[in-house]
Amino acid sequence: MIVWGRRLQMAAALVLLLCCGLTWVRFPLLESVMGLPGWILHGGLVAAVAIIGLVTRFRMPGLQMGLALLALGLIGMDGHVIATRTEYVLDKLQLTVSDKTTFLSHLGIALPRLAPTGWKPLQFVGYGLWASAGAALAWLGGAFMEARGYAMRYPFASVLLGRPQCRACHLNVSFDMGFCPGCGKPLSGEQACGRCGGSLRPGWRFCPCCASAAGPEPAPPPG
Repeated sequence: MIVWGRRLQMAAALVLLLCCGLTWVRFPLLESVMGLPGWILHGGLVAAVAIIGLVTRFRMPGLQMGLALLALGLIGMDGHVIATRTEYVLDKLQLTVSDKTTFLSHLGIALPRLAPTGWKPLQFVGYGLWASAGAALAWLGGAFMEARGYAMRYPFASVLLGRPQCRACHLNVSFDMGFCPGCGKPLSGEQACGRCGGSLRPGWRFCPCCASAAGPEPAPPPG
């Protein structure tokens, strides 16, 4: 789960970075449909967030989740602006053009409407914005998968902060450690063999590494 979560994060951040240059705004103009990239809105900030995520993605799921939520917030803000303000801007453009060319109307020349009406608000949202939202959600999901995988060994809150702790003694440890240096217990949460230190799963009566009986090795008799 941890490995797949990291891969998903990396792929989603790369896709998000590319989607910022795709069409976020689409609108009718005369007889065609025009598109504008995400760079004219918050696409640049979203791309910067994706770059930060790619640079700092190693074993920091909490930061990755925060960056993904920030990207989702920016994308959602742009989507709201596009859906609610694009038609208003096109109407203002139509009025401006009409005011500048009123003398043509006096000559009997009919001006075509620049932006035909009848579009629904979500029709102004381009495919690039939808793809960006999907990539940000996948990024968030990948970070959660990584955090969930580490939470099988360490407390979830410590994993989000990038400072895993031993569940037994709460000592700060590293993701690479197999046993806690403070109490000696395995960080995987499994029982350890008292002879060789190998991990023992519940129900195992013998160690698969040294064939000794499960449980701590009996102390030698005195003297």
